Amino acid sequence: MELLLNKNARVMLTSNLWIEAGLVNGALGYIQSIVYRPGSAPPLPQSYVLVDFDGYSRIPFDDRHPKRVPIPAIGKASTKKIPLRLAWALTIHKSQGLTLDKVTIDIGPTERSGLTFVAISRVKYLQGLRIMPPFTYARYEKMKGGKQVARRKEEERRLKSLEVI
Repeated sequence: MELLLNKNARVMLTSNLWIEAGLVNGALGYIQSIVYRPGSAPPLPQSYVLVDFDGYSRIPFDDRHPKRVPIPAIGKASTKKIPLRLAWALTIHKSQGLTLDKVTIDIGPTERSGLTFVAISRVKYLQGLRIMPPFTYARYEKMKGGKQVARRKEEERRLKSLEVI
């Protein structure tokens, strides 16, 4: 698969490079530069990509840009790849475990067994949440009488009878 990267592209790291520093699978940032070996240029493979990661706060590689980190190609000699993927949009599944400042969620026309909750719970503050299409009271009323809510209430009653809650 070929991925065309460019400056200012929103990207997600796809490998755990430095867990303690937050450079983990799912870390988000913006490409600042693509660096090639001396004497080479596109379409030859790049040496590394400089990315400003949202959550990076360790020792800076460049004092002028404390969140900027060089991401080299990793893998076997014949199949080295830059561990980045474009991330202008994420699936709800891919967003699990992330904490985001701003989120626009397309919740679709029907409920998906907890996916709406997972999507909404990714954002830090209510001001950073936008739901499209807008969540109506009629939709809430329909959910209230749904199978998932009934199952959850039944499970809560069962746990309460066991004095777990």
